Amino acid sequence: MSRDERKRAVVIGAESVLCFMMAFVLMDTQRSYSDRNAWNTIIPYLATLQEAAETFKPMLGLLLQLEGIIRDQIVYVDMQLLDKHSLKTEFGNPAADPGRTIEQHKAQEYYKHCHDFHDHFMKAQGAWRSGWMNLDVLDLQAQYPKTWAKRDERRLAYGKGRDAIVKGRYIRGYNLPMNNMTSGLEAVNFGFNFIAEWSQAAGVEWKPKLILSE
Repeated sequence: MSRDERKRAVVIGAESVLCFMMAFVLMDTQRSYSDRNAWNTIIPYLATLQEAAETFKPMLGLLLQLEGIIRDQIVYVDMQLLDKHSLKTEFGNPAADPGRTIEQHKAQEYYKHCHDFHDHFMKAQGAWRSGWMNLDVLDLQAQYPKTWAKRDERRLAYGKGRDAIVKGRYIRGYNLPMNNMTSGLEAVNFGFNFIAEWSQAAGVEWKPKLILSE
């Protein structure tokens, strides 16, 4: 694969991640809760894209920051789950392993979720750190003026799980740099703007398949 073909592959792959994120944001809004398993499915794909993007530092930075947002979304859901379900309540289905008592099953499931919570939290911190190293706010301001100009300095982040979507209106500003309070919809808006500007500078012919409406 030539360098130009690899650039195009990374751009198309990054767009597909944004499309998945947009779909999950809309589904979470419709059912009023977030499906951690759905968000979790993007992570292996992101790892493959990050490996392909290693020589394209800004795109690698974007992909790492998207990983941070996705892992933080999972952490948010796990935190709610662990708060709602304690060892005093039924946590899972003990019928799946009749050799264990209900109490043993509760403990096993609870501590598994505790482990997953910690794992995603720690990996999110690493993703943010690496993401900012490869694409920091000074780079955005100096090298990507169109993307920078579309930020909304006055806008306060809604936080995880609170995207406040108005039906049919998906274009919005975003705070920069992205961080663990950046919502899925903000990340999608930033991502499409950034990919468009990076592609133009890198000589990649690209037109988004997903058009966000105002």
